[in-house]
Amino acid sequence: MKLNRLHIRLAACGLASALLAACGGSSNDAPAISNPTGPITLTGVVAKGAALADAAITAKCATGTGAAVSIGSGFYTITIDAGALPCVLEATSSDGLLVLHSVATGSGASATANITPLTELLVAQLSGQDPAAYMAGLNAGNTSTLSTTVTAGTLGTAQTAVITML
Repeated sequence: MKLNRLHIRLAACGLASALLAACGGSSNDAPAISNPTGPITLTGVVAKGAALADAAITAKCATGTGAAVSIGSGFYTITIDAGALPCVLEATSSDGLLVLHSVATGSGASATANITPLTELLVAQLSGQDPAAYMAGLNAGNTSTLSTTVTAGTLGTAQTAVITML
């Protein structure tokens, strides 16, 4: 029995490490925003254990929005003209039964954001609310609030809380 718990804890630590690697972050509170000098490209994988093919992905960014559909391996690419990071992403499975969220941060013209059950926990911790409600509340008029909500500091704090919870 203890060996099984050890395996579960090791798996949780591995998943938490993957969460940290996929989301980035640091200990300062500087906004994680890029300067829009052209299009930004978001890439990643949508998965819940196995990859989710044909998932509809929507991104709402500090500047701009975009959408894509994942391929068989769960991989997606979204290009947003004149976009700016950070972004909140939502992936809906092809049958509509599963909805997951994530965030994309950094600077420059590209970011990687995997969308998994762990990133769902991260967005819940980061926003302090249900991730679907947070995403729904970000409409064309208020996506600029992302630059104050999703910073390197707030992301790091949320990641630490999720790891502690696991």
